[in-house]
Amino acid sequence: MKKIIALLLVLSSIFAFSACNLIGGPDQGSTDGSATIADYNTAISATTPASANISVTFDNASPAVTLEGEYIVVYNVDGTATVSYSYDKLNQIGAADEPVTKITGIVEIGVDGSLSGSLDSTVAAAAAKKFNLDESKMVYSISMGTLDATVKANNTESVFGVAIPSDVHLIMRMSSDGKIGSFSLNYSDAKGASSIVCIYE
Repeated sequence: MKKIIALLLVLSSIFAFSACNLIGGPDQGSTDGSATIADYNTAISATTPASANISVTFDNASPAVTLEGEYIVVYNVDGTATVSYSYDKLNQIGAADEPVTKITGIVEIGVDGSLSGSLDSTVAAAAAKKFNLDESKMVYSISMGTLDATVKANNTESVFGVAIPSDVHLIMRMSSDGKIGSFSLNYSDAKGASSIVCIYE
């Protein structure tokens, strides 16, 4: 779960810091002319949302249980961000009657990516890394302004700012005003399957 939290904090922080189905995906780099990877990088820089709503689902392999998380990110005018979170934590076997415990709290993200809160300290370093859509590190297609891409495991750190030990399927939608409206990430490994959906407002 810490890896999921790290990734979603990196991604939810991207736009504040830069401007203020499972694995599958396409089999070539192509576009219908509606947008290019360069257009998406421009849109990332232009996106300064007031808030983001993020939902996370993790289908744990053993024990077989689904963990869910909800995160509301509010971007402040001073370049910081506030994250209100609620997520399921897997209990140790025999530690409780229920398999999961709901964890809630608030984390403040500084302009430099530092955190004030109780989440894993490694998130702070990861959150400061730059998000980078690099067409040489993705297999992608763009159709009607929607980017559908697969990023191989060995490229995840350079693209997302945090290393993921499996391929990641990314869908990113650009709004009509040339900004990022939403994205989703799906990936799976030996521990289970993860899905992250982020909608900007």
